[in-house]
Amino acid sequence: MTGERYLLGRAGHTHLAIPTQVIEHIWRMDDTAPVGPANRIDLRLLLDGSDAEPGVAIALATDGVLIVDAVNGMATIPEAEFFALPQVFGFIRTIFDAACRREVEGAHPLRLRHQLNLSDIQTLAPL
Repeated sequence: MTGERYLLGRAGHTHLAIPTQVIEHIWRMDDTAPVGPANRIDLRLLLDGSDAEPGVAIALATDGVLIVDAVNGMATIPEAEFFALPQVFGFIRTIFDAACRREVEGAHPLRLRHQLNLSDIQTLAPL
């Protein structure tokens, strides 16, 4: 059974699966790399974490940058391993569309939407 490749990461206590085809560049925030476009979302703060540490920036093909605490590998996860997030998750469904049924690296990551619109997120939850 084949699947899609995901970058695994963490923002606060939330584990993430980010489809690799939407990623353009990754860098540590304490590096001299550019911060990136204006559409910048700090997932650490949105997911009840802290921005006390520099974090990791992930530039997306949708012209935005996500800030997370850490990236910790890659995994191939078949589509059948994900289930859609229920309606009750409201705002979080604007960022993530599914959760993994099985543990991947010790957690059940949330899957980042393939067609993520960062400007909509900034409007709904300005930082």
